[in-house]
Amino acid sequence: VGDLLDRAFSGSAEKLVMRALSAKKVSVKELASIRKMINEFEGE
Repeated sequence: VGDLLDRAFSGSAEKLVMRALSAKKVSVKELASIRKMINEFEGE
């Protein structure tokens, strides 16, 4: 994944996430799950 991130998104996790979210409709449940994971990651 790191190599893909570097090559396709210039090393930007933000660009990767935004591309993934814009590729298809994301449900409210999926967004809530993503927010939860981000919050947990920030707490580490």
